Amino acid sequence: MFYQASRGMMRQGAYDAAQGYMNQHMAVIEGSSRKEKMDFKFFKGLVKLRRLQADRESIVNAHEAIKMLQQVRDYVTSTANKKIYQSQRHWQTGLKLLEGDVTSQLARISLKVLPLHCISSETVQNCISLISSAYTVYSGFLEDVSNVVQLGEDTQFPSKKLAKVFLKFAFFCDELLSSTKYAQWGSEVQSIIKQGNSTTGLPHSSTYPSLVVKYILKSVQVDNSMQVQHGIARVLTLLGHYSETHSEFLCQVKQIPCWLFIPWIPQMLAVMDKDEGGILVGLLENIADSYPQALYFPFNVSKSDFGHVGQDRTKRLENLLNNPVIKGFTRALQDLTFPEQRLRNGLVHLKNCLSVGDNKGAQEAFHDLFQDCLDVRAMSSDNRKSGEYNLKFARDYSKKVLKSLGENGSKLNSMDEKSYLEAIKDVMANLVKCQNNLQTGKISLSSLSNWMADYDESQNCIRQGSFLSPSQVHSSIYDKEEYSKTSIEIPGINSSFMKPEPSFHVKLISFDQTLLCLSSKQRPKVLKMRGSDEKDYKFVVKGGEDLRLDQRIEQLFDVMNTILSRDSSCAKRKLSVRTYAVIPISKQCGIMQFVEDTCVLEDVIKDGLTHKLPTSGQPISRQDKNTPVGLLSHLRSEYHEWIAKRGASRNISSESYTNMYRKVGADEVTQKMNVLVSQLPWDALKTGMSRLATSAESFLALRSQFVRSLSVLSICGYIAGVGDRHLSNFLMDTKNGMLVPIDFGYSFGTGVILLPVPELIPFRLTPQFTNLLLPLDSIALLRNDMVRTLSALHSNREIISAVLDVFVNEPLVDWKNEAMKTTNLQQPGPFEGGSESQPRQITSLEQQHVALKVENAHRKLNLWNPADIIISELHSSIHSSKPYLPDLEQIVRGNPEKNIRAGICRSVCETVQEQVDCLIDQATDPNLLGRIWVGWQPWL
Repeated sequence: MFYQASRGMMRQGAYDAAQGYMNQHMAVIEGSSRKEKMDFKFFKGLVKLRRLQADRESIVNAHEAIKMLQQVRDYVTSTANKKIYQSQRHWQTGLKLLEGDVTSQLARISLKVLPLHCISSETVQNCISLISSAYTVYSGFLEDVSNVVQLGEDTQFPSKKLAKVFLKFAFFCDELLSSTKYAQWGSEVQSIIKQGNSTTGLPHSSTYPSLVVKYILKSVQVDNSMQVQHGIARVLTLLGHYSETHSEFLCQVKQIPCWLFIPWIPQMLAVMDKDEGGILVGLLENIADSYPQALYFPFNVSKSDFGHVGQDRTKRLENLLNNPVIKGFTRALQDLTFPEQRLRNGLVHLKNCLSVGDNKGAQEAFHDLFQDCLDVRAMSSDNRKSGEYNLKFARDYSKKVLKSLGENGSKLNSMDEKSYLEAIKDVMANLVKCQNNLQTGKISLSSLSNWMADYDESQNCIRQGSFLSPSQVHSSIYDKEEYSKTSIEIPGINSSFMKPEPSFHVKLISFDQTLLCLSSKQRPKVLKMRGSDEKDYKFVVKGGEDLRLDQRIEQLFDVMNTILSRDSSCAKRKLSVRTYAVIPISKQCGIMQFVEDTCVLEDVIKDGLTHKLPTSGQPISRQDKNTPVGLLSHLRSEYHEWIAKRGASRNISSESYTNMYRKVGADEVTQKMNVLVSQLPWDALKTGMSRLATSAESFLALRSQFVRSLSVLSICGYIAGVGDRHLSNFLMDTKNGMLVPIDFGYSFGTGVILLPVPELIPFRLTPQFTNLLLPLDSIALLRNDMVRTLSALHSNREIISAVLDVFVNEPLVDWKNEAMKTTNLQQPGPFEGGSESQPRQITSLEQQHVALKVENAHRKLNLWNPADIIISELHSSIHSSKPYLPDLEQIVRGNPEKNIRAGICRSVCETVQEQVDCLIDQATDPNLLGRIWVGWQPWL
């Protein structure tokens, strides 16, 4: 009983209480006549507790933690030498593994403090000896266990425990591999690890990549849990960097079900032109054979990027995925975006091609554009059946575009960017005018797509002239393989980390005949699909954007949620990010799961304002300051005027802000922010939230969940560099108060790197948020959950880093444009080397740009001061060569007398708590909030 209580306390992070229960359990054992037969589970738990205590102690006193671990190591060694345990195999194998765990932990902490001292040769050798000892123990243990398991004799290690050991050794080797690239442990240690040490048994660093691949895949073979699956991302990265891992991968992957690689399909498709693509294409073909609809959309997005090598490799794959029904569905989804938007986006793409001298690419793109929204014959064909709205637009605009650019875009061959813009200026002017007047609200589905309006799944269920009912779909009396080729699965509702069962997946039966067009810039449409389970599924169809970035962020949040669910303190508080399915259909279109029972957070605040502002009972106009719209409009106008005045500009513009960086001090900005905040009721959000509750208890539950989700979302969003967090980019679940983040177009630092007015704060923590918990200490309560979240992510940074690294292999169109913009603004002028070298230079710039984004995410996980990260991003941004950059750096750094982040005179924080304090300091600094773009409304 005491032992079980101790385990529970350990899971909750209450180590002192756990120690008390352990002592009581030990007293019971010593008081019994059977004390010589100590249970190994208890011994293991005792060692684990001391290791956890040492890990916590290392945050504040690494030297004390080293002493604790040395004592634990001696205890394990002395126990292994006792005669009573030497004859018991399960004790010996278990003690050997514990020795490896303790030694590797001891080595890490010893190396952590190594650079802080004058390094002697003896100190270095001691550290190398610990590393070698841990490697020898792990490798010897795994070799013994693998042999025993193959003989079917071992029953001590269940599959999950064995997978954990495999993964532990793989990440240990990966850490050693990383140390050969970055001298975080000092150059002398780096050199020895790189060359190996035959005396101590440490191998040459060239063996580590294959070992990492081998043991990650071995862990996947014996355990399919999500934590183990995330290791696959690291394997894919190593395949691209080390060709010697290919043979090991092919050997191990034969014993792994192909569905485990489904979450990483986009990243595998991205390398089809590279060497590793040759060994991954067979795996993709296996997925296409068994789960074709899991692969169809990612392949449709990626195939246009394939070079000659990739096209040749994927010919069989394309044949396997050939499905006229899903092809029609994909085309119909793209037709739901208004043709005015599609044509305008296409013409902008042609301009981008011509801006880099790619006339051939521009002509090829014109052919696709014409087929998309101007070719009446193609649009009205039986396999597309576009709606009358699209057809009328094509009839009206096709002649105008052909007149400007020639038949088949023939004039593009001789055009430069300037002449092209002149040729299409009238067309673009008309499109801009039309886009401002696009309708919203309810729209007939048939007006945009007759294919969808006419779709009836029963038409695809004909078998030898008889009707196949939905209930027969799951029976065994028909050809399921044939049916799968004529049916469409409801996208995104099946977990990507669970084994797919296509015969049980919900199939699309039909569509609702009415679309709901939302009023946001891209005019997304809410489409309702009817499933074979007699349920309706709502999706938001969004055109004009590359949703692969949103999909990546959601994938990263899923990984973080897995980590948080396995951390005792986070699991106890139920800390997680609310996610939803994102399915890119093409580079310019995708669908997102509609999140039910939510409202925009700004609407909650406006509702609170409605009931807090004084009213006379008489009708008032929307411009009146006693209405929410009128008050918020007044605050924006007041801020506008102040920025324009202090920025010495007649109209509000980015120049006004950049002038203000140099002319306006922190005290004046702080004073202005206080004036703006004081004009609002302090509890508008609190009032709006209380109106969603049915009782006082219900309000407290809503508030508690809101605050927990705000804490975890702030940290997870910070790691992912999610910006543009204005109030319309937060949804709130009206039933439980949980926040749902949406729209990740400005992620991985784009808000700093590309925006003319950079976002200098890590996340949104504005007055209405911090006032929500009053009279309680809101910052302290938010801080506690932020520390829990960041501690869990920091402890599992290898897994998150593996997922981030694999993102580099699949750069996005938006990132490519970012790289071009930042480079052109930093180094204006043509590319060197002529037109033949341009593609290579662009690719290199793109890779550097993406690698820097991922590196900054790594730095956040490694406890860098957030101010240093923002400054680093500014140096690679469009602001890097501007005269106001030094002033901007000083604003970000802060005042040492007022700001915690400025009081830390180093780039890396000592503890997670210190990093969180810096983040909160930066997020709540009125000198930073007062310099943000007006649409962000920092006073709310």
